[in-house]
Amino acid sequence: MKYIVGIDYGTKFCGLARADADSPVKIASPWDLVKREELEDFIISHKKDIDYVVLGKSLNLKGEENKVQKEIGAFAEFLKEQGLKVVLVDERFSSQAALAEKRLLERKQKSRKANKKERLDTAAASIILQSHLDSLV
Repeated sequence: MKYIVGIDYGTKFCGLARADADSPVKIASPWDLVKREELEDFIISHKKDIDYVVLGKSLNLKGEENKVQKEIGAFAEFLKEQGLKVVLVDERFSSQAALAEKRLLERKQKSRKANKKERLDTAAASIILQSHLDSLV
C-alpha cells in the first residue's frame, strides 16, 4: 500500500500524517512524531511506502517566507533527491487549528504531557495533508 504523507516540519519535532493513496476517499490520519534530526532516516526507511509528500510551507501572516522555510526548502530538495514528489502547501494556521482540536479533546479526557505534543504535531500534519487532499476534489 502506498501513502500520501503530510509533514508539519518543526525545528525540534516533525508531525507526520498519511492517507491511503489508492483509496477513492482520501482521509488524512495522524501517523508519527519524529525528532527533526531523525526525519531523513525515517523517510528513507519508509520510502517504498510513500507515493508523494505534502510539506507545509512556513509563511508569516503577510504570506512571506519565514526563517524556518529555508530549512523546509532544503528538506524538500532532500525528498526530491530521494525520488519523491513534493507538494508544498501553505501551513499557516494548521498548528492553531490543531491546538483548538487538542483543547476540545482535553476537555473530554486527561492525558500525559508527552502525548499532548505528539497529538498537536501529528494533528497539524493531518490538517496540512487533508487541506491538500480536499483541494484535489
